[in-house]
Amino acid sequence: MLIDARRLPDGHQLQVDLCIVGGGPAGLTVAHQLRHTRLSICIVESGPPRPDPAYEALNDTRAIESDLAPPVDTRARALGGTSHRWNIVSRRFPRGVRLLPFSPIDFEARSWVPDSGWPFLTEELQPFEVQARRIAGLPTTPDAPEAASSPERPLLPLASDRVRTTVEWFTPSRRFYEQLPRAVGDRDQVTILTHATVTAVTANKTSTAVSGVTFRTLDGRERSIAARRVVLAAGGIENARLLLDSRDQHPAGLGNARDLVGRYYMDHLKLMAADFIPADRTLFDRMGFYDIHDRDGTTAAGKLQLTDEAQRDGQVLNAAVRFEPRPSDAVVQGTLAAREVASNLKRRRLPRTVTRDILEHPRALPALATLGLELAARQRRAIPSLTDGWSRLGRPSRHLERFVLELQIELAPDPSNRVTLTEERNALGQRLPAISWRWSDLERRTVTETTHELDRAFARAGLGSVHLRAPEDIEELTPAGDNHPTGTTRMHRDPARGVVDEHGRVHGIDNLYVAGSSVFPTSGYANPTLTILALAARLADHLARSD
Repeated sequence: MLIDARRLPDGHQLQVDLCIVGGGPAGLTVAHQLRHTRLSICIVESGPPRPDPAYEALNDTRAIESDLAPPVDTRARALGGTSHRWNIVSRRFPRGVRLLPFSPIDFEARSWVPDSGWPFLTEELQPFEVQARRIAGLPTTPDAPEAASSPERPLLPLASDRVRTTVEWFTPSRRFYEQLPRAVGDRDQVTILTHATVTAVTANKTSTAVSGVTFRTLDGRERSIAARRVVLAAGGIENARLLLDSRDQHPAGLGNARDLVGRYYMDHLKLMAADFIPADRTLFDRMGFYDIHDRDGTTAAGKLQLTDEAQRDGQVLNAAVRFEPRPSDAVVQGTLAAREVASNLKRRRLPRTVTRDILEHPRALPALATLGLELAARQRRAIPSLTDGWSRLGRPSRHLERFVLELQIELAPDPSNRVTLTEERNALGQRLPAISWRWSDLERRTVTETTHELDRAFARAGLGSVHLRAPEDIEELTPAGDNHPTGTTRMHRDPARGVVDEHGRVHGIDNLYVAGSSVFPTSGYANPTLTILALAARLADHLARSD
């Protein structure tokens, strides 16, 4: 049952067994896994069914002495949450998301990564990853890279025990903002409340239990929900903000007796850090496995990753490389100049420098036109993409000259990197969150060592050479992070080292739980969605068994 909170009468109070704060993938998964129980469930979503600027403004965030900018347009306040922002393009769907599991090493305590280690190993999560894959519409048993490849799309013959191919799978975004809400909302005992921003969690005088939540609508009215148990599933920044701002019984915030809420802020960074020049141009024609491609009703792509052993030997963080194809520099410059011309023509002006740039590359525009027309025809798109679907070219080697290596790296858990609250307030009177994150030597070493390890692997296999860019030439693609805020309510069995226990229960509070990437002790390199879903399914299993 879907209810617009603005239509509830003044003073109305809902009473449920379980209140889930946040209608994104984490919160919806918890409700989905409990939908056949006898529990009465209310999902409280801050925004409407689809994103609206008035609600997106509530995401306003600041940065304080931070190397990461405030995240902008990366979080959606709408039913389905961040799935509205997922934008991977495939022939099978217009917008989708990457899904891949964490590596075994991500769960381990690594001596060179302070505060690393989860309260369980990867084997504990595997049964719930099966459930997560089913919810996402993927095969429950993924193929290994060798089985997922084919003669037309082979694996790179690296012959190295230091670098391996890993596979990421893709699913359409609409599964999470259309199909999953519908499957959950069709149950009589589940209420989905939209346009309702939770502003505080209500605790008893000793802060040992919660009784529900208070929420507000943009018209200024306040109402409440009484619940036997509460799950916060509002995201890596909002979960921390809500705990820090629930100060009725504890001035430092709910669950924050040890000053850990908001600390250990992590994300991922994407960097254009190096270039790969194949020794044989025909390698471009055999690299299709590392492009986004369709296979047996699914969509997948390959990446390169250092093995767990190589990470231990090099004492680096986890990272992976995606191949971004590039045509000749002349075509690239011609493309940029053509875009500038088009932009300026709209404003009825044409700078002389742009005209000169085009004339300096007389072969660029014909080459660009040939490439664009073939891509458009083969991808069946009016506006083709060289990022996703480039391998559909008849002979990519006719058009491409190099690959840019897009490096996505894990960030280390550090208590000084954190989310805090400012004295500025949004339209609902909530204090605005601020992030603070700084580069460390460990992240810098990860960039250089990962790139050098790849260069050695390519050289040994005779495939070509990798050229690490000078620090000033490394392009940071995600200056606000890669939309994966993580770690701010970290999981640890010891209350002195974590905000929640191994089940996601806030230490010292009997009936308050947290779901989502905010509980991750470390971030891995992988996009977090599959692990978020698996942990949410695991939490649902715990709630069902402990009810």
